[in-house]
Amino acid sequence: MDDPPLAWFKYNIDADGNPTFLSKACAEDVRHRNDISVHPCAIAEAEAHRRLIERHDGRPRAGRGALPDGEREGQLAALEDQIRDIQAHMDDTRRMMRQEHRFGTSYGGSNKTFLYDAQRALAQDQDALAQAYRTYQQMGGRKAMEEIGTRPR
Repeated sequence: MDDPPLAWFKYNIDADGNPTFLSKACAEDVRHRNDISVHPCAIAEAEAHRRLIERHDGRPRAGRGALPDGEREGQLAALEDQIRDIQAHMDDTRRMMRQEHRFGTSYGGSNKTFLYDAQRALAQDQDALAQAYRTYQQMGGRKAMEEIGTRPR
């Protein structure tokens, strides 16, 4: 969490009711395992949040709530990064689910708890992705979701 909270940033609320810059799926993952350094999603989202803050120069909004072009472009780029991060996390989750299904087929049963947790994470990621893309469009982003795409591995 930023101290003090950034007035221009839309925070998510974690399971404990506290504001956070992490996506809901990532915050839930971090809540279950306290050490943030072992969470790739938290590290990626913290980096994207840091870049967003760096791009935001703190100038007052120009005109009727419009952002200066450079600031708006920086925030749009940060939102594209956030969208790609969420998509990558969803891809990783789906890959792990496929592996678990293959393992279950070979060895007589899948870990149902893992699959349930992974499905919950996917649902939370889908909500976070929809929110991030909605924000992107509200800020004037014109790319389709497919054009933003995931990062190459």
